[in-house]
Amino acid sequence: MADYYAATLQFPVHLTTPEIKAEIDKYVRDYPGCEATEQEGIFTLYSPEARYGEFPELEEMLVKAAIPFDRDTSADYEEPSFTMFFRPGLTQEPKYVCDVIDVGEVKDLIKSGGLEALQEKLVKDFPDFPPLEGKKESEVANG
Repeated sequence: MADYYAATLQFPVHLTTPEIKAEIDKYVRDYPGCEATEQEGIFTLYSPEARYGEFPELEEMLVKAAIPFDRDTSADYEEPSFTMFFRPGLTQEPKYVCDVIDVGEVKDLIKSGGLEALQEKLVKDFPDFPPLEGKKESEVANG
């Protein structure tokens, strides 16, 4: 049996294809507890009970269409919260970034390699991704 936990998916509205729009409409129809909103050119889909905290069909469509997205999945049971980032040109596939780092691991890194080792770990496992950029309706209409 699948686990269900909260998840939020965001991507630029102006890049939405008709197929993606149809998939969103289907998801909203099938899961009436979810919320679909647009603000400042960013589409947000929130589901309090996403299967495994994912939107697999929709995310696959976004990757195939090379549309950047962020998906935040809430913590559940022993699993910490995390974010999936997809930025065409920077990532070949969505990149998992956990929102938690083990304190023991931090201590060991500092003990064995100092702050430089910790910094390397943070850069590798917690990369900075450029924010999603939306366009206002007037910008979309003008090209």
